[in-house]
Amino acid sequence: MKIKFDKKVLFVFTMEYPFSSGETFFESEICYLAKKYHRIVIISSDLINKQTRNVPKNVILFRNNIEINWYSKIISLLGFFSFPVLTELFNWGKLKIPFKRSNINYMLISYFKSKKNSNYIEKLRKELNVEKSQLYLYSYWWMDEAIGIARYHKKNPEVRCFTRAHGYDLYFDRTSFGYLPFKKYTFENLNAVFLISEHGLNYLQETLKLNNGNKAFVSRLGTEKQQINSFFLNKDDEFVIVSCSHIYPNKRVETIAKCLKLITDKKIRWIHFGEFIESITVKYKKDFHELIESLRANKNISVELLGLISNADLMKFYSENKVDLFINVSESEGIPVSIMEAMSFGIPVIATNVGGVSEIVNCKNGELVPKDISSESLAKKILSFVNMSEDQTKIKKKFAYNTWNAEYNAEINYEKFTKQIELL
Repeated sequence: MKIKFDKKVLFVFTMEYPFSSGETFFESEICYLAKKYHRIVIISSDLINKQTRNVPKNVILFRNNIEINWYSKIISLLGFFSFPVLTELFNWGKLKIPFKRSNINYMLISYFKSKKNSNYIEKLRKELNVEKSQLYLYSYWWMDEAIGIARYHKKNPEVRCFTRAHGYDLYFDRTSFGYLPFKKYTFENLNAVFLISEHGLNYLQETLKLNNGNKAFVSRLGTEKQQINSFFLNKDDEFVIVSCSHIYPNKRVETIAKCLKLITDKKIRWIHFGEFIESITVKYKKDFHELIESLRANKNISVELLGLISNADLMKFYSENKVDLFINVSESEGIPVSIMEAMSFGIPVIATNVGGVSEIVNCKNGELVPKDISSESLAKKILSFVNMSEDQTKIKKKFAYNTWNAEYNAEINYEKFTKQIELL
């Protein structure tokens, strides 16, 4: 039975949402999108996990397996002499991409996946009886799904097509290949690319050699306004630090543990929200747990690894507990939503100067530190916050909240984003 749509319909491609625990930062955005479209069709590449988040009433869910089997990988070799692939190879010279077998395989498989995704879009459009003139296609990540959308748009220019670009889907050095395929192709064949930071926009123009052409826009993410009766300012004996991320080498959570191990004369409670990613090695887990146990030997330091929790529970924690400092020492980032969330509660932040982090963290609302900061230097930075007077703390908290309200308020940012889409 076909579903009849008579108004605008948005197809959104996600990796996990609303299944499993990932993409929690999309939970706010979808509510604003749902107000603007008659129907939203979320197409997730998560085929296994249960639905963990509620969605607006006008949202319907599909799952699509974009991965390909060994036979398709062999067939993908036939794409080597296609015009988009040859053009991509030509662009490698300009971008100084090594002509390695691994990169060529990655490119060809990605191209084949994009064809599969483009075919799926048309199949689903017909199944749902959506007119092309009413259809909008949105990839939440600038990955293979976005390439598929670009292919579809090339044949169907009346369909409005766009993608977001965050961090690992934009920066070549964030990948094991040192390369991400078909950026020029997708850029040329989409209506718009929405970068979450000015740093991302500059990278697009300077490193990827893609001129704006009125297609690239900075569209910041945001978090919801929280109920804050007053900032927790009581200066008791215990200084509370929170960090929130998956645990794997890029996030460098172990660096926080190493620096806290050097502090022996202040009572500190460190709470970490987040769990190991699935691909992490047994050795990394073992070394991390041994480090945590050695840190717990410090009588003045308490450590709580609270694992994965829902976004709602995290917000509840912030609203009900005193948190003096948030720390993020990642090796690479876009602009972490975890920092936005902390600042929405007036929590100062120490963070490494990577990606677009300098656009949210500064000396007024926290402290921006070098990417390669030593454990000794990080410990000194933490102690400077521990030793602040109540007046100094209040000023930091006020600036943290004001930064969030001015730049990362979901209501402001997502309303602006939906208006930008309407103009495509």
